[in-house]
Amino acid sequence: MKHNRFFDKNNVLILIGLLFLLFSFGLFLFNMSQDKRARNNANDAMKYLLNETKEQRVNDKNERMYSKFNMPTVEYKGNRYIGIIEIPSINLILPIMDELDDNKLLITACRYQGSLYQNDLIIGGHNYLSQFAKLYKAKEGDSVRFIDVKGNVFTYIVEYVENVSGDDKNSMISGDWDLTLFTCTYSMIDRHTLRCKRINN
Repeated sequence: MKHNRFFDKNNVLILIGLLFLLFSFGLFLFNMSQDKRARNNANDAMKYLLNETKEQRVNDKNERMYSKFNMPTVEYKGNRYIGIIEIPSINLILPIMDELDDNKLLITACRYQGSLYQNDLIIGGHNYLSQFAKLYKAKEGDSVRFIDVKGNVFTYIVEYVENVSGDDKNSMISGDWDLTLFTCTYSMIDRHTLRCKRINN
């Protein structure tokens, strides 16, 4: 019987390798498309929030007033936002949505839980270039600002940087941190996490 060379072991392995390369390239293009869409949507929301928000310093009176509420929000294109986060050292400025779910994360970073006014806010985002991809470049001592939708400016300093296991929710929410930011590592196993303390305004 004539041997079919096409089905030689080496040819099959090469074919499998090519299929993996094509799949990886397709996944890369898909992620880039999602990232671009997220960047455009976040930029639109940012412009809207900046037009709606006038910065002011937090004072005892309005902080006591706001602490009675979960978080004030502004609605834009059917989504609700709690404010804007800035990390100058990594050139990050990003609108933040009021609650985290898979669909909202395709647009921008979101509140995981907590509140600015209770000093326990946790924010999660994708490691898209348009979101938290550069979070790993932030270092202890870097400054972070959050401007809420009422224009109040909250200032923080990064005090601790760590990786938290992706399935360890208790570790993510533990500790006496005023602000926590996290995103997936490239391995998708852990969450790169910044722990921040608030500076008195």
